[in-house]
Amino acid sequence: MSDPEARQKFFFDLSGVIHYIGRIDRYSGIQRVVVTMIVELSELVGPDQLFLSWRDKKSGKYLCLPFSQIGPDVFASPESMRRVFRPTLA
Repeated sequence: MSDPEARQKFFFDLSGVIHYIGRIDRYSGIQRVVVTMIVELSELVGPDQLFLSWRDKKSGKYLCLPFSQIGPDVFASPESMRRVFRPTLA
């Protein structure tokens, strides 16, 4: 018998990518790899098993959201990520 709450969860720390997109309007190699991995993994394991976390520099708190709440379209460009993760810069 499998408990759905016991399924494996995956977390990505986006702190570095969020910092990067605050200054640059295009993904470079590693940022592109990270966002591609996130979207691909969400398709493999399901969006409810994938969580995105980051340290909010303004509050100093570590935040986390389920991928299912954000969706893959946010990762299409740095601009779309800024609207979610750095709205004051969007």
